[in-house]
Amino acid sequence: MIVMKKQASSGMHIWVTYSLLSVIPVLFLIYLLLNKDVRYFIMQGIIPGPIKVTLVLGAVGLVLMSLAGIILLRKSFSSINKLAKQAQESYRQVVNEDIKLATNDDAEKISYYFNGLLKEVHSKMIEASRYATEISDINKKLTQMAIKDGLTGLYNHHYIKERLNNELRRAQQFRHSLSLILLDIDDFKQYNDTYGHLSGDRVIQEVADLIFHKIRLIDVPARYGGEEFLVILPETAQDEALGVAETVRDAINAHLFPGHNGNTIHLSISAGLSSYTGSEQCADEIIKCADVALYTAKRKGKNRVVLV
Repeated sequence: MIVMKKQASSGMHIWVTYSLLSVIPVLFLIYLLLNKDVRYFIMQGIIPGPIKVTLVLGAVGLVLMSLAGIILLRKSFSSINKLAKQAQESYRQVVNEDIKLATNDDAEKISYYFNGLLKEVHSKMIEASRYATEISDINKKLTQMAIKDGLTGLYNHHYIKERLNNELRRAQQFRHSLSLILLDIDDFKQYNDTYGHLSGDRVIQEVADLIFHKIRLIDVPARYGGEEFLVILPETAQDEALGVAETVRDAINAHLFPGHNGNTIHLSISAGLSSYTGSEQCADEIIKCADVALYTAKRKGKNRVVLV
């Protein structure tokens, strides 16, 4: 920025000097040509001393004007040539390509290199935008990997406990109801031993899909661990949560899961249900209540929903 100011200041001084050197002698000569007495003396061949001085000053002024013009043009050409070389060097560094143009016109060189730099900058901006989009997509994927279960696509154990604490705080603040369902696939170990772990993974995926499609968009489903699932039901009282749990249980009972040689079998789930009571409860306490209810459902014969 400082260099540019110095160059601009230097150029202004040259133009002022050139104007003064050109205007003053021209005015002198115009005055002499318009003055009748001066023309008379010139025609008679008798030139008084003051007029001689004036003519000499005018001639000297014209000479100085010409010299100033030459100097100014030379400096201008030199500056343009220097600018052309700088543009070429910048082009070579940015584009990583050394091009020698056939033309000797510095203005054409500057135009070519400048347009080349603009194209390269535009290309780099597009590339940077593409990289930014890719990074954004990667960050989204990493975020999903951090909170989602890889097998089912539901939320994972770590996230669901954090989310439950947040939902509890919201329920306490606004005095809303909140319920929780803990579900477990009945006799899943026996199924795994009989049909293999690949079939077991498929069962877990299908159960997760059935749960997801039987709850509301505001509900929060998660794979809590192994064959166990957890669903947070915000703004849901115990009797409403019981209806949701029974709907999920019925859907899984009616579903056909893979067996041997293309055959299908029925499976069931047990569920424990707990609700926020309005006291200062934490996530672990509500989950523990649902776990106790789930254990009771298993002990009473499985394939049922039990309330705390």
